Amino acid sequence: MDLISSYSRFYALPLTEQIVAAITADFAALDVPDLVHAHLGNNPRYFGGIDKTLSGFVVLDDEGDNYTLLDLRGGGQVWWQDHETRLVEPRFASLADYQAFRARMWEKELELDELDEWDVGDDREDAEAALLHEYAWTPSPQDGGTADLLTRYQWVMQALSQPACDNQGQPLQGPDELGAEAFNHYLSTFPTKEYEQLEFEAALPLLSGDVHLAVYWLLHTRLLGQDARLAQVLEQVAEVATPLLRAFVATFGTMADDADLPVVPDFRHRRARMLVWAQIDAKAPVAERLRALAVSPKSVGAMVLDHIDSALERDADALDPAATLQALDRITDTDAPATWALRARMQLRLGEDAGAAADAATQLLAASPTAHWQALAMLHPVHHVIGDGRALLAVAQSLLEWDDLMLRVLDLAEHAQRLLGDAEPALNAQALAGNRRLAEDLLTIWDAPDFAEGVAQAAPSTRDAMAIRLARRPDLADDDDARRWAIGHLLDSTLPTRMELVQRALPQLSGELQASLLPELCRSVTDAGDALVPMLVAMIGEPPADGYIAELDADDRVDAILVGLRAFWSDARLFEPLMALLHASPLNSVLTDRVGEDIKRLRDVLDTTQRQRLFHWALARMQARAAVLAPDNSDDHPARRVLEAMTSVDMTATIRIALEDASAAMQRGEHAHKQALDMLYVSLGRMDPQASGNTAYLFSRLWDERGLPRGLCFALSECWTPALHDQVLERLGAQPSIAAAALYCASHGWESRHGETLDVAERVLAWPLPDDATERGLLKYVLLMGCVAALSLKKHAQVRMLYPTASAIDAIAYKVGAHTTTVFDPFADSALHAKLRGALGDGKGQ
Repeated sequence: MDLISSYSRFYALPLTEQIVAAITADFAALDVPDLVHAHLGNNPRYFGGIDKTLSGFVVLDDEGDNYTLLDLRGGGQVWWQDHETRLVEPRFASLADYQAFRARMWEKELELDELDEWDVGDDREDAEAALLHEYAWTPSPQDGGTADLLTRYQWVMQALSQPACDNQGQPLQGPDELGAEAFNHYLSTFPTKEYEQLEFEAALPLLSGDVHLAVYWLLHTRLLGQDARLAQVLEQVAEVATPLLRAFVATFGTMADDADLPVVPDFRHRRARMLVWAQIDAKAPVAERLRALAVSPKSVGAMVLDHIDSALERDADALDPAATLQALDRITDTDAPATWALRARMQLRLGEDAGAAADAATQLLAASPTAHWQALAMLHPVHHVIGDGRALLAVAQSLLEWDDLMLRVLDLAEHAQRLLGDAEPALNAQALAGNRRLAEDLLTIWDAPDFAEGVAQAAPSTRDAMAIRLARRPDLADDDDARRWAIGHLLDSTLPTRMELVQRALPQLSGELQASLLPELCRSVTDAGDALVPMLVAMIGEPPADGYIAELDADDRVDAILVGLRAFWSDARLFEPLMALLHASPLNSVLTDRVGEDIKRLRDVLDTTQRQRLFHWALARMQARAAVLAPDNSDDHPARRVLEAMTSVDMTATIRIALEDASAAMQRGEHAHKQALDMLYVSLGRMDPQASGNTAYLFSRLWDERGLPRGLCFALSECWTPALHDQVLERLGAQPSIAAAALYCASHGWESRHGETLDVAERVLAWPLPDDATERGLLKYVLLMGCVAALSLKKHAQVRMLYPTASAIDAIAYKVGAHTTTVFDPFADSALHAKLRGALGDGKGQ
């Protein structure tokens, strides 16, 4: 299939050679034969995909992750979509106008490229804005049909999107969040059921002639379980042969309830969630929840059971047990505990034996991790008919760790104890009875008119029990005052597990309450040996709970602890565990960021040995990072800041040893050490002027260093003096070294020391031409640097002396001390070249 036909098939639009020639975006997945996979596989959550490709637009350009779109479904106008808001705006009345704009903008870009880079940014934006204004087009109401369809597609795009991921490839949003986001967008798109019905009725007769509108309503009705409308859509498009529509009909038209769609991650999960929400929104009978249960029983099982329980509490006849059992028989997933739990309930309502179903649910819950509240909701209504004591024990033990003062949890544990007998050591009947008494006592606090009043009137053991329970489950408290009371009560108590309980509670609190409590806790620490310190340090190393917001809360929690314990960082009782955490930290962590940000203050309170350990940690991180990435992408900012800050006199010997090791590694061809070598030279350049022999050491490195590091150039620039210049010239005379001369000249670049650069160039001019091509390139570099310096000083005679020799050298001069390998050709600049021509033709200096 030729390119034009491939594009036309993908978009279901009649593309022409002119249109295809105008496409600069690699957006259409032409190499994927399955059109459903081709569209849904390139449908990222953040940037969108099918909102454009299925609505009748052709993606022409995606510069800056924004999209230029040709409305080929409509009148051929060109629109622009912002990638952040996904809103579209009209830009050009035709493809020809768009291409004319591009050509003129390209010419303008060429003009701007001749300017200084500092002047270009605003000029480019102004030029683009002026041209856009010149081509501005205002659409009529009839011109906005495709843009309106794109907007309507947004919720479907979200429902079927590829989730955004973090740097480790982990999704930033789970299927519940993606499904909820899509459904909420659907509600805002169709704010009333009446409006949705009117829009459907208006679209229905148009579907056979409008493939993109037909695909939209096909997806809309399938995802929301609108079977009657779906049948009407399929009837309207039955004779349409367009490949795009036929592909989507084949996939979504007769999709079974338990059908998966591998191209969309967690498709069944998202679909089931949206079905439940759609049924709630439509006020559908609770029996229809069984449809969602069939789609993904593991995902929505607990939710469906909760809805059924609520419905049966209001109306005992809300669900027909026999019909429900028949529906459960049709569900193909047999490993979902919710379906077995529901089967047991329905069998109990019919007076049948429910033990086997209850046992199956229990065994499945025992074999796989399940949210505690979900396991409790599934099993408690049928726990009295469970016969598998071992499986129930496994579930009950997990629930007891979660909340051993909840009466429903105790019901399950006591039933397991009865099944297994007193010989089971994991369940003690006397202990369970004691917990039941405490749980019942806690009701006196919950039933009091006010929580504080209930606590004040409770017995000490009851208060302890309430604090323990709220530490395990802060979600039980009505407000943060009760949670704050629980933390304070535990810290003031003598309970042996108080620190573990506080550590367990804090991550479960709201970010606001954590931000309030943690500084208070840290302020109460007066010594690094305080019992709070190990608990707070342990919290630094705790992985965050799942979810982006939980990660942000964890970051804030860690930062609050680190800031709060600043005064004790140098104490070995805190420094040692912090160093252990640093060695285990990933590239990006709050701990490493905080160390990097506070390194100067931290440096001043650490002793020499501690500074050396922190220095070697940072150096190892930087080298390890550089070893796996290209040097220009290998920055580890906290490690860099640590190395930059280690400029105290007591670190001199440590830095020099590390520097010479890195230099030797560079000479062996281990280029991963380049960045570290630069940084170590920078540290020496910024070192306290009182550091004995520092300047002399850097001076000697001009002759010893072969890596031509930028850092050495910077360090020499920082400690340069006229006396050092005289020493360099003297040694160059006694011990000629082109590399030393080149490095020294490069060090003047920061301060533009033209006279000193010219001195060096004149000194090396008489040296013999080296046999080695690299050294010839360095000699050429020094002579060209001298030419530039002589021009700046208006010493044209020296220019005429240096330039012919430099230009005659048959080697490439590279810029010394550059971040990357860059050819050094200063006279490529037209203005400087004009000065050179003038100097070469000026005889006044002779």
